[in-house]
Amino acid sequence: MKTACLAMLAICLSLFLSIETAVAAKRVALIVGNSAYQHAAPLKNPVNDAEAVAETLERLDFEIVKGIDLS
Repeated sequence: MKTACLAMLAICLSLFLSIETAVAAKRVALIVGNSAYQHAAPLKNPVNDAEAVAETLERLDFEIVKGIDLS
């Protein structure tokens, strides 16, 4: 019984420590909004959508790497 309790404690501790590490990790988002393509008509919303996603993720403490019309 004592061994089972120690094993359970070890499992709980390792889960707690791994969650803490995951929360502390740097969060980075790559956002691309392409509205211009070589063989298609320009799209209206990708740039606006990319900007909206970037703003939302910045509020959630993501570091943003953004590209607009890269093609």
